[in-house]
Amino acid sequence: MAKQRIKPKVILIGYKSFLQQNAYLYFSKKKYSVKKLKYTNTKNYKFKNNDIIVNFSNHKKFYYGNYSKNIDRNYNLAKKVEKSGSTFVLISTRQIYEPKMNIKETSRIKPLNNYAKNCLKSEIKCKQILKNNLLIIRLSNIIGLEKGKKKKSSLMSLIIAGI
Repeated sequence: MAKQRIKPKVILIGYKSFLQQNAYLYFSKKKYSVKKLKYTNTKNYKFKNNDIIVNFSNHKKFYYGNYSKNIDRNYNLAKKVEKSGSTFVLISTRQIYEPKMNIKETSRIKPLNNYAKNCLKSEIKCKQILKNNLLIIRLSNIIGLEKGKKKKSSLMSLIIAGI
Protein backbone atom coordinates (compact mmCIF):
# COMPACT_ATOMS: atom_id res chain seq x y z
CA MET A 1 0.00 0.00 0.00
CA ALA A 2 1.40 3.38 -1.04
CA LYS A 3 2.06 5.94 1.66
CA GLN A 4 -0.23 8.92 1.40
CA ARG A 5 1.63 12.19 1.62
CA ILE A 6 0.38 14.45 4.40
CA LYS A 7 -0.32 17.98 3.19
CA PRO A 8 1.16 20.73 5.32
CA LYS A 9 -1.02 23.17 7.19
CA VAL A 10 -1.26 26.50 5.37
CA ILE A 11 -1.55 29.59 7.54
CA LEU A 12 -2.66 32.76 5.76
CA ILE A 13 -1.87 35.92 7.68
CA GLY A 14 -3.99 38.95 6.93
CA TYR A 15 -7.56 40.00 7.35
CA LYS A 16 -9.07 41.93 4.46
CA SER A 17 -6.65 41.08 1.69
CA PHE A 18 -8.06 40.25 -1.74
CA LEU A 19 -5.17 37.85 -2.28
CA GLN A 20 -5.59 36.19 1.11
CA GLN A 21 -9.30 35.60 0.52
CA ASN A 22 -8.63 33.97 -2.85
CA ALA A 23 -5.70 31.91 -1.53
CA TYR A 24 -8.01 30.62 1.21
CA LEU A 25 -10.58 29.50 -1.37
CA TYR A 26 -7.89 27.85 -3.50
CA PHE A 27 -6.27 25.87 -0.65
CA SER A 28 -9.68 24.88 0.74
CA LYS A 29 -10.72 23.45 -2.63
CA LYS A 30 -7.44 21.51 -2.80
CA LYS A 31 -8.29 19.96 0.60
CA TYR A 32 -5.41 21.57 2.50
CA SER A 33 -5.73 22.30 6.16
CA VAL A 34 -5.88 26.08 5.89
CA LYS A 35 -6.24 28.70 8.60
CA LYS A 36 -6.75 32.45 8.38
CA LEU A 37 -5.01 34.44 11.08
CA LYS A 38 -5.01 38.17 11.80
CA TYR A 39 -1.52 39.59 12.17
CA THR A 40 -2.40 40.82 15.67
CA ASN A 41 -3.14 37.20 16.66
CA THR A 42 0.28 35.90 15.61
CA LYS A 43 1.93 37.17 18.77
CA ASN A 44 0.89 34.12 20.80
CA TYR A 45 0.47 31.65 17.93
CA LYS A 46 2.84 28.66 17.88
CA PHE A 47 3.95 27.81 14.35
CA LYS A 48 4.77 24.14 13.85
CA ASN A 49 7.31 22.32 11.71
CA ASN A 50 6.16 21.88 8.09
CA ASP A 51 3.59 24.64 8.25
CA ILE A 52 3.50 27.03 5.30
CA ILE A 53 3.00 30.59 6.45
CA VAL A 54 1.97 33.22 3.89
CA ASN A 55 1.90 36.85 4.96
CA PHE A 56 -0.60 39.08 3.19
CA SER A 57 -0.44 41.73 5.89
CA ASN A 58 1.47 45.03 5.85
CA HIS A 59 1.53 47.98 8.21
CA LYS A 60 0.12 51.16 6.63
CA LYS A 61 3.43 52.97 7.21
CA PHE A 62 5.26 50.25 5.23
CA TYR A 63 3.82 51.72 2.03
CA TYR A 64 4.82 55.34 2.58
CA GLY A 65 7.19 55.67 5.52
CA ASN A 66 10.86 54.95 5.95
CA TYR A 67 11.89 51.40 6.82
CA SER A 68 11.72 50.33 10.44
CA LYS A 69 11.79 46.82 11.91
CA ASN A 70 8.81 47.86 14.04
CA ILE A 71 6.56 48.19 10.96
CA ASP A 72 8.09 45.28 9.00
CA ARG A 73 5.62 42.48 9.60
CA ASN A 74 7.60 40.10 7.35
CA TYR A 75 10.69 40.55 9.52
CA ASN A 76 8.74 40.08 12.75
CA LEU A 77 7.04 36.94 11.42
CA ALA A 78 10.36 35.58 10.09
CA LYS A 79 11.80 35.77 13.62
CA LYS A 80 8.86 33.68 14.90
CA VAL A 81 8.95 31.22 12.00
CA GLU A 82 12.73 30.69 12.29
CA LYS A 83 12.39 28.54 15.39
CA SER A 84 9.62 26.37 13.93
CA GLY A 85 11.30 25.10 10.76
CA SER A 86 8.28 26.19 8.74
CA THR A 87 8.36 27.74 5.28
CA PHE A 88 7.60 31.44 5.09
CA VAL A 89 6.13 32.92 1.91
CA LEU A 90 6.82 36.62 1.57
CA ILE A 91 4.62 38.55 -0.86
CA SER A 92 6.75 41.27 -2.43
CA THR A 93 6.77 43.48 -5.50
CA ARG A 94 8.54 43.65 -8.83
CA GLN A 95 8.94 47.38 -8.24
CA ILE A 96 12.34 46.69 -6.65
CA TYR A 97 13.71 46.29 -10.20
CA GLU A 98 14.40 48.90 -12.82
CA PRO A 99 11.25 49.18 -14.96
CA LYS A 100 11.49 47.20 -18.21
CA MET A 101 9.99 44.19 -19.95
CA ASN A 102 10.98 40.63 -19.01
CA ILE A 103 12.31 41.31 -15.53
CA LYS A 104 14.35 38.49 -13.98
CA GLU A 105 15.85 37.92 -10.53
CA THR A 106 19.18 39.00 -12.03
CA SER A 107 17.77 42.30 -13.34
CA ARG A 108 19.16 45.58 -12.06
CA ILE A 109 17.79 46.50 -8.65
CA LYS A 110 16.44 50.04 -8.57
CA PRO A 111 13.48 50.48 -6.18
CA LEU A 112 10.88 52.85 -7.61
CA ASN A 113 9.32 54.15 -4.41
CA ASN A 114 9.30 53.85 -0.60
CA TYR A 115 7.21 50.69 -0.70
CA ALA A 116 9.72 49.02 -3.05
CA LYS A 117 12.65 50.16 -0.88
CA ASN A 118 10.96 48.78 2.22
CA CYS A 119 10.17 45.48 0.46
CA LEU A 120 13.80 45.09 -0.58
CA LYS A 121 15.07 45.75 2.95
CA SER A 122 12.49 43.34 4.33
CA GLU A 123 13.52 40.62 1.87
CA ILE A 124 17.19 40.99 2.80
CA LYS A 125 16.48 40.77 6.51
CA CYS A 126 14.16 37.76 6.07
CA LYS A 127 16.78 35.95 3.93
CA GLN A 128 19.34 36.43 6.69
CA ILE A 129 16.99 34.88 9.23
CA LEU A 130 15.28 32.08 7.27
CA LYS A 131 17.80 31.20 4.55
CA ASN A 132 16.27 28.25 2.62
CA ASN A 133 12.92 28.36 4.44
CA LEU A 134 11.90 31.53 2.60
CA LEU A 135 9.99 31.82 -0.66
CA ILE A 136 9.60 35.30 -2.17
CA ILE A 137 6.75 35.87 -4.59
CA ARG A 138 6.90 39.07 -6.62
CA LEU A 139 3.54 40.22 -7.81
CA SER A 140 2.69 42.57 -10.60
CA ASN A 141 -0.80 43.99 -11.15
CA ILE A 142 -3.53 41.94 -9.52
CA ILE A 143 -6.98 42.39 -10.99
CA GLY A 144 -10.17 40.95 -9.55
CA LEU A 145 -13.48 41.66 -7.92
CA GLU A 146 -13.22 42.25 -4.17
CA LYS A 147 -15.98 40.99 -1.97
CA GLY A 148 -16.11 41.19 1.74
CA LYS A 149 -15.15 43.30 4.69
CA LYS A 150 -13.53 46.38 3.18
CA LYS A 151 -15.18 49.68 3.99
CA LYS A 152 -14.63 51.05 0.50
CA SER A 153 -14.32 49.14 -2.78
CA SER A 154 -11.20 49.65 -4.86
CA LEU A 155 -11.42 51.45 -8.18
CA MET A 156 -10.75 48.16 -10.01
CA SER A 157 -13.63 46.44 -8.18
CA LEU A 158 -15.97 49.28 -9.16
CA ILE A 159 -14.89 49.00 -12.81
CA ILE A 160 -15.26 45.21 -12.89
CA ALA A 161 -18.65 45.37 -11.15
CA GLY A 162 -19.82 47.85 -13.81
CA ILE A 163 -18.91 45.56 -16.73
